[in-house]
Amino acid sequence: MLEGGTFPAGITSTVTAALSGSDATEEQVLHADQIAFHLTDWNSDAAFIVALHLFPERFTPEEIEAAVDMFLVHVPAHVVAAARLAGHPTADIFREDDDDVA
Repeated sequence: MLEGGTFPAGITSTVTAALSGSDATEEQVLHADQIAFHLTDWNSDAAFIVALHLFPERFTPEEIEAAVDMFLVHVPAHVVAAARLAGHPTADIFREDDDDVA
């Protein structure tokens, strides 16, 4: 379930069911499914971060750099999309001013 080439449809369905509840309308289920998709599509990226926390010595600097780059390209947009769909603010709370834009 953590291999990046396999979409975790079963996990996505489980998250959709949990977020929508048993008496949800079709529209609510579709909305929950969008959130679930954005939270489960980056399963291999999440697996790497967990593995890095558990076994940092097993990775070369090159592997870490490549995986971090892939994570940063793939994950943030999904997390922001899920937060917005769920009605949560997505402002950059770490930005001190607008002059820091890269």
